[in-house]
Order: sequence, then structure tokens, then C-alpha cells
Amino acid sequence: MYARRVPLLVALVLALAGCTANRGGGDPARSYDLGIAIPPGLPDVHIGSVRAVPPFDTLDMHYRLAYRNPAELLAYAQSRWAAPPGELLRKRLSRAASGAGRCTLNVELHEASQVFRTRDTSEALLEIQAVLVGGQRRIGERSLRVIESDAGAGGPDGAAAITRAVDRAIRDLANWIATQAACRSDTAKAG
Repeated sequence: MYARRVPLLVALVLALAGCTANRGGGDPARSYDLGIAIPPGLPDVHIGSVRAVPPFDTLDMHYRLAYRNPAELLAYAQSRWAAPPGELLRKRLSRAASGAGRCTLNVELHEASQVFRTRDTSEALLEIQAVLVGGQRRIGERSLRVIESDAGAGGPDGAAAITRAVDRAIRDLANWIATQAACRSDTAKAG
């Protein structure tokens, strides 16, 4: 009789262990985006293609330990983007743009990472390439490298710092677009 109860007891212990592991077995992975706050506005411009180059085209939140090896790109295990960074950037730019105007803004994301200069200090690094197109003609091109200090020590702080860097980049793009006469709408030229 004892021999028949052992397999049943083992099965019960394994089932209970499986339930326990699913409930409290470590921190769950968390997803981040660029927030719901309204970003700085862009002048009259359409948002065209926004894409990220590999490896920034995945859900991974990247960081670098620059004090150890600045060329090594690592990904957080428990922090992820809610969508690929290029898509999050496109959404943020679309919120900032009026959708009117003579030009289209195309953006390529080259870097979106948290860079640790020491074990305790980090900064968010954002690099983008922006191209303004009017009709079939290229109006201008601009490279932006934005560094946002005080990026904290983990994924949540890094996501917040990258959001601040994106908003700074949008302000820089707005200033640049405003200087492009070929992109101004007729009403902006008259005023």
C-alpha cells in the first residue's frame, strides 16, 4: 500500500512546486514605452518612415558598461520595450506633428541605450539620422546625438532617461525644421 502512495505523493509535490514557481519565483519582466505626456511640438511636417537599425529593432532594452567595454551591448533581463524603439519613436513623433505641411520627416534610429560610465552613474544615449523630403527632393539631412545624464541604475530609470532624450531630439528637430523655408506652409510664409 505504501508503494502505491509514493508516486501519488511525488506527483502532488511536483504539481504544488509548479504552482509556487509561477506565483513568486522572481520579478516579472516589465515593459516600458515613451510615456503618455505630450511631446514638444513639431512645425508643419508629415512623419514618414521611422525605423531602427539592428540591434535596436527588437524589444530588448540595451545598456553598455562603458567602464568595462564600451563596445559590448547588453540587454536587461527583466526590462523590455513595449514595442521596438523605432515604433515607439514613430508614435512619439506622430504625437508631436501636425500632419500638415510640405515636407516629410524620415528618421532612422541608430542608438538608444543606457551607458554606464561607472557602476553607479549612467546616461541615456540616443542617436538618430533625420532626412527632410519635399515632394521628390531631399531638403536636408541632420544627425542628432543626444545624451541625457542622470539615467539611474536600472531599466526603469533608463527608459525614463531615453524618453527625455527623445523629447530633446524632437525639440532639436523642431528648431531645424523651422529653418527650412521649403517646408513652410503658405500660411506660415504669409505670417
